[in-house]
Amino acid sequence: PWTDVWGLGGVLYAALTREPPLAGSSMAELCVAAIEGGVVPPSARAPSTPRGLEEVVLRCLRKDPRARYPSAIAV
Repeated sequence: PWTDVWGLGGVLYAALTREPPLAGSSMAELCVAAIEGGVVPPSARAPSTPRGLEEVVLRCLRKDPRARYPSAIAV
């Protein structure tokens, strides 16, 4: 379920910003971005993003799976 929640957050992020939550030109760059980088808040790319929706998306995309929503239904 935690990976499903991250995936849902990624889809929501892309719908809001028209960009993926993590970027890289190769699989290696994506892995580094996932491990070392952070997700740019959606409002930085799409200023009209409502704060509450941004909080939901960012919680879905947290690195620590235990800090995410427990399921997609909980989102």
